[in-house]
Amino acid sequence: MNTEIKEIFKNSLNPRPEIRSASEKKLSVLQKDYNFLLSLPYSLMKDSDIIIKKTSSIFFKNAVINEWNNKEFEETKKILILRLLEFFTQADEVNIVAFNGILVHFLNNEPVEETNKFITTSALMIKSNDMLQFKIGLEVLLQIWNADKIKYQLENILQIIYKTSGQELMSSLHVLINKKEYKLSYEILKFIAKSYNYYSIPDFLVRIDVFSYTVNLVLQILKIENCSDICTMLCKKWAAIFLYKACNKSIKKFYKNSELSDFIVDNTRFEYIYNVFLYQLKMDCSDSFSISLQTSTVEFLTLCASDKNAYKFMEKDIIFLISEYILPLHNLSENEEDDFENDPEKYLREKYHFFSNNLRNESGTLFCEIVKNLKHNTQGMNWLYQFLFQKLNTYKNNQTPENAKITYGIYFLISNITHSLFKFSKKEFERILNEYVFYDLKNSSIILKSQACYLLSYIEENITFDRNIVEALDATVCLIRERHPILSVDSTLAMNFFISIPDIKIYFKKYIGEVIQSILTLSGSYDIEPLTYLLDNIMETFLNEVTEFAPSLVSSLGNLILSHLTSDQSESEDRIMVVSGFLRSVETIVSSVDKSKVLFRDLYQNFYNVLYYIFSERKDNFYQEALDITNNFLYSFDSIDTSMWHLLSLIIGLPKDDIVLYPTEISEIIDNLVCSGKDTVLDNNIYLKLLSIIKIYCTEIEDTIYDDDFIAGCSVIETLLLNVGDKLFSTYPDNLDIFIKIITENIVKLEDDSTAIVYGLEVIMNCFYLRPLETLHLLKLYQFSDIFFNFIYKKEKSFVVSMIKKYV
Repeated sequence: MNTEIKEIFKNSLNPRPEIRSASEKKLSVLQKDYNFLLSLPYSLMKDSDIIIKKTSSIFFKNAVINEWNNKEFEETKKILILRLLEFFTQADEVNIVAFNGILVHFLNNEPVEETNKFITTSALMIKSNDMLQFKIGLEVLLQIWNADKIKYQLENILQIIYKTSGQELMSSLHVLINKKEYKLSYEILKFIAKSYNYYSIPDFLVRIDVFSYTVNLVLQILKIENCSDICTMLCKKWAAIFLYKACNKSIKKFYKNSELSDFIVDNTRFEYIYNVFLYQLKMDCSDSFSISLQTSTVEFLTLCASDKNAYKFMEKDIIFLISEYILPLHNLSENEEDDFENDPEKYLREKYHFFSNNLRNESGTLFCEIVKNLKHNTQGMNWLYQFLFQKLNTYKNNQTPENAKITYGIYFLISNITHSLFKFSKKEFERILNEYVFYDLKNSSIILKSQACYLLSYIEENITFDRNIVEALDATVCLIRERHPILSVDSTLAMNFFISIPDIKIYFKKYIGEVIQSILTLSGSYDIEPLTYLLDNIMETFLNEVTEFAPSLVSSLGNLILSHLTSDQSESEDRIMVVSGFLRSVETIVSSVDKSKVLFRDLYQNFYNVLYYIFSERKDNFYQEALDITNNFLYSFDSIDTSMWHLLSLIIGLPKDDIVLYPTEISEIIDNLVCSGKDTVLDNNIYLKLLSIIKIYCTEIEDTIYDDDFIAGCSVIETLLLNVGDKLFSTYPDNLDIFIKIITENIVKLEDDSTAIVYGLEVIMNCFYLRPLETLHLLKLYQFSDIFFNFIYKKEKSFVVSMIKKYV
């Protein structure tokens, strides 16, 4: 039998679908055999065959989690929880993953009393002299950070842990560091660092003696040299994370116990901390140097640069930081050079993924903070300009590959501080452009041409217009035409620089179509959000010229958006931002072009499929833009055709959770729908959806009525009353009662000074106009007539404001 079961597990990985499927069916049966499940940690999960061990461990974890809430599994679950710590004592690097997964599921799904009892038992193991018990207790405690559903109990859980064994955790860390046992040390330090970074720090850790002890200990760890093994580096990494966070909270006075902040910001101590951090950058650790450790160090230095009291400690090191550390991180690396030639997509993704938390980006932020301090120091800014000129001159006079790599880095640095450089000296800044950047556009290697364009794309200053600018524009357009993937992106984005110069518009106009085509072509291959901003910029600056070919542009954008939405990467963050940008561009075109019927119908027909796809496939990331575009179209149509009815049916049929997010947009669409559709909206299927939307907006959501929602609901009722009121009450006689009841029950739940009250009163007034006696009767029935007239008296002036907003 054991052999047969092993075969089942092996076949679960079989490349042949029919064999794999048969194995999965057998495993689904075994999942219901709870005795078999409980036997796995003692049998197959210890098998010498690594495949059997891995597959059975994965099966065990998934099966337990899947069966967890089944009533039949209840007794087995109790046994499993009792044995869970025992499983950890026998765990190895393979099956520990399964046990941790089950532990996290237990913490997420069982009552607080049960999980706290388990955590207390684990915390007590930290006090044991048995190292195995200590390790198991620590392993369990580390998993609390992976259990998302207990985050609201985390404050209490941390109090339990540190009250039970806080002293032992600290003393054990000290002993292990002295013994150079860094694997356990970094795990303890990781737990402590995360605990200190939690918004509510446990009482034990807030004690000044414990805090000062921890700070001194991590400083000792950071001073460890010759750290070539991974555990030592992880230990230093978490020491740096803790110390940076502690300094950040202290400088910003986030600690509730001011003693902690005072301890850190003491001048002598803070200077010592600064020197320990700085030393991390000066150590020669070559390839073994931890990027995470450097990142925390750079974050600390950025913190110092942003605080005037801390900056005084780093002033003496500015030249070292810029020339010896920050610039080398921005220079062209061998990997970048290789990607430029062989993997353009990777190169562009890393270059334009601004929010990636990599060391270059962090050091760029540090550089910006340093320059913020230098710009108030004439001597410092003069040094910076001379430093930049010296590096650029070196390459121009001696164009070696090494010098080119440095110029590449210099252009990166300048792109971060264009405004500060320009503000300090327009003359010197324009000298950089004329003597170096424009020169490299024509005369340097393709990678420096590309980097020169990259720099230009960041410049938004009022540069002096002359013949050099025109020639640079022509040269950059020539680079677009070269069709090199990276060069095309950088040179296309460089158009932002030229558009920002007013006097060049007459020269730029002839290139508009070509640049827009480049944007569309590149956007079909790469998710680069700045391309969408460039398109926005062009349309804002040259709107009249763009609208001349509006239908074809909207059609191209529509095809591009559909291509992105139907791809495998449609939910990626970069893709979402790009698609949102293009939808924004379409909205600009639609809202700006002449509303002549032929042109507007062309735009609508060219973009209809995109709107229909977004709502039919529930692409909710783009509802905001799609609703705005739909409303623009609908507002300009005299009547609603079949295709628009299909689109509007999708919109008013959206789920409640989506409807509630867009009260203004959807109420405006309904207003246009009713105005154009008239009696058609009284079709039972359509009207019931409108009534449902009214109830969503005008009634409580999570015990709260929001002003914007209530106003939107009232606006929908009002547009129905004003446009089809008589026919509505004839078709649905009970709806007067429904409207009055909705308003009277919910208007009193609004704040007294809420502007939404006026909108509710106006609904009742419109009901009076259409059905005066019935309306009065209903107000008395709901004991609201006196309240209504009191509201009218109190809100008299507000009615004038409301009318102005509606009709002016």
